[in-house]
Amino acid sequence: MTLPELPAELHSLLTTYPCRQTQFTSLFSLLGHDHLPSPPSICLAGFPCTGKRTVTRAFLEATGIKHAWIDCAETISSALLFYRVISALTRMTGQTGETARIGGDVNSFVVEVQKAMGKLQGKIVLVPCPSFFLLSKPILCFKEMD
Repeated sequence: MTLPELPAELHSLLTTYPCRQTQFTSLFSLLGHDHLPSPPSICLAGFPCTGKRTVTRAFLEATGIKHAWIDCAETISSALLFYRVISALTRMTGQTGETARIGGDVNSFVVEVQKAMGKLQGKIVLVPCPSFFLLSKPILCFKEMD
């Protein structure tokens, strides 16, 4: 499989992060096209401290894709994780004020996520780091909005 070339506006990434063209073009091929759907999730795997988070964050910021970076290492319970995800999505909608506290109830979490996602347009990326699914690598979660 050959990877597409990066558009000219993303070439500055290659200067800042040399030897990362493969990673940037892979991310671009998966996420960089507004008119094409993205996969529901991507697992970034690799040895520790090799730049997975740095490259991913730089790519998301350079492309302007709406994203929320959730640091799961600081979440000690499912209730806190749920609160951070909902808070991040609510901030993306531009709303201010208090975010609902839902505890660790998964059903309430899903309802609140659906409410927040209903107010957002375009491609939304949630990046839990490190993953809370017993993996030591970041996972990107995507939702295509109509």
